[in-house]
Amino acid sequence: MGEVGFGIDFNSLSLENRITAVQLGEIVVFDVEKPAVSIKIPVNQDTPVGQIESMTKEITQAFIVQPLRWGVYTREEMLWRNFANPDEVSSLSNEEMVASLNSEVFGYYYDPVTELFFESEELFDKFKQGQNLNQ
Repeated sequence: MGEVGFGIDFNSLSLENRITAVQLGEIVVFDVEKPAVSIKIPVNQDTPVGQIESMTKEITQAFIVQPLRWGVYTREEMLWRNFANPDEVSSLSNEEMVASLNSEVFGYYYDPVTELFFESEELFDKFKQGQNLNQ
């Protein structure tokens, strides 16, 4: 018997989803500031992929839709997270900062309307969808 599983950043969850996550899994701490919830599904070599898909879908449906709470940063947070010496790059525009980071391996997206940085354009699209759900 084995298991498949996934982790969820505990701090990114709403209160309701934190309660659900703890009911479905266990809290694990990889870093003091970054607890996660580990959710495991028991499997064996004969478990069909479709059954695993069905079980993960059932788990995800237990959570409620919430506003995006991870992967979104202010300028100050971006400077702190990505640069060893933020003062050296503080003169860069937001667009220049994203271009500088994306030339490495990242896929950051900057939205000039909200003046927020997103870990990807996909996250930005989800952020917009979430805003539409809350209106």
